[in-house]
Amino acid sequence: MIMGGISIKNLCVSYGALVVLEHIDLDVANGEFVSLVGPSGCGKTTLLNALAGFIPASGQINVPHRIGIVFQDYSVFPWMTVAENIGFGLNHGNGVKSDVVREHLRMVRLEDRADKYPAELSGGQVQRVGIARALAPKPAVVFMDEPYGALDRETRERMQKWLLEVWNEDHKTIIFVTHDMEEAIFLSDRVVVLKNKTVGAEFVIPFPRPRTEELKFSSEFIGLKKTVLCELRS
Repeated sequence: MIMGGISIKNLCVSYGALVVLEHIDLDVANGEFVSLVGPSGCGKTTLLNALAGFIPASGQINVPHRIGIVFQDYSVFPWMTVAENIGFGLNHGNGVKSDVVREHLRMVRLEDRADKYPAELSGGQVQRVGIARALAPKPAVVFMDEPYGALDRETRERMQKWLLEVWNEDHKTIIFVTHDMEEAIFLSDRVVVLKNKTVGAEFVIPFPRPRTEELKFSSEFIGLKKTVLCELRS
């Protein structure tokens, strides 16, 4: 398997007699940005947890060992500064570690907040810290579980544009869970619909990059959004 690629064959997750996911087949190419969408309770987060090795699952699962994870609930350490949070998972020597932290402070545009604590930041800034911490150890893939779910609409849209800029720097493989169909289409190379415990449909996103907010108002974007929503609700 090439670095950053993911291959899943017949993945199943059960809790006793309760079947949460079954017969999941999914391949994600190196550098691909894939969004998972589906109704609440369909197993999106469960799938991420299974891929990350947090919960037991059956089937053939091939995922790179180096993964980064970003959660919705701002999983940063409140007693650490921005710089300390970003450097938390690094095992490099002090000099190299400092360089990596500075690189990621620049990437997330928080150079002037390096010595601040999470309580002194906005919600969007805190989530940028979480993303920087996930990226700093140079993971092959990044799992993002509704990272913008708690943000207001304006901040969410700014963070979408910012994430695409960051992704464009090194094209990490990303699996992104969201309830927002517009967000999924705008960010992704492909949208995967989970329903009835398995993959219901997949949609390749035809829009070229880089993408701007104006795309969301185009007839092609709106038409694709309606198509995916119809599949989700069928």
